[in-house]
Amino acid sequence: MEIRTIRYFLTVVDTGSISAASRALHVAQPSLSRRIRQLETSLGSELFVRHRGRLHISPAGARLLPVARDLVTRHDQAVTMMRALAEGREPRLTVACTVTTINDVLAPLAAVSRHAVLNLMEVPTAAIADTVSSGQADLGFSSHPVATDLEVSLVVRFPVFAQAPAEQPWAGRPTVALTELVREPLIVPTLAYSARRVSDDHLSRMSGPLGRQSVQEMDLPRAPRHWRHVARAWRSSPTNRSTACTRW
Repeated sequence: MEIRTIRYFLTVVDTGSISAASRALHVAQPSLSRRIRQLETSLGSELFVRHRGRLHISPAGARLLPVARDLVTRHDQAVTMMRALAEGREPRLTVACTVTTINDVLAPLAAVSRHAVLNLMEVPTAAIADTVSSGQADLGFSSHPVATDLEVSLVVRFPVFAQAPAEQPWAGRPTVALTELVREPLIVPTLAYSARRVSDDHLSRMSGPLGRQSVQEMDLPRAPRHWRHVARAWRSSPTNRSTACTRW
């Protein structure tokens, strides 16, 4: 199975017909049809079926599709990496992560490191694993593990910060326990933010998620102007187990 033939298969799938694929590939239609038939013969399966004059991917072709996309992506990544090494350049990694991780962790790292050559891809937390699995990114950073076949490792811990008025008794303290924090009226991010979801997950194991009666939700990065930033690390809670820097 040649990578070129796999590309032909993917183009036929994406364009929906042999004729459209031949135009996109600049390959003669008979030659393209012959290569697809050769691929089907080598695999022992029919990859396309015709129904009412239109070409459709077969069940076997649908099973091959994600594998084929992964093969082509990995081939291209290998070629890019080896060319970079041959030219004395550092290979470039594509990293999928949230905008918070980009701003607070990876962008500053890339700015000061002579070896960090990164393409930073802004992706919602829920889509990071799928982005890596599909080959669109080499690795991903997320605030908490997700159900995936990928290898997942805890690489760094970041604190979650509590902001409080200067007159709050916590203002002079280095840490605030989660059990203390939830007794007070809170302004928190919406559930669109991973810091909130991680905190709610931990709270559900204690006494239940944050109740609406004591919580005001708001989108980041807006914050009440009359509050003074205290920036005390909230280290007493497992919510600081994160590969993304999240602040409240």
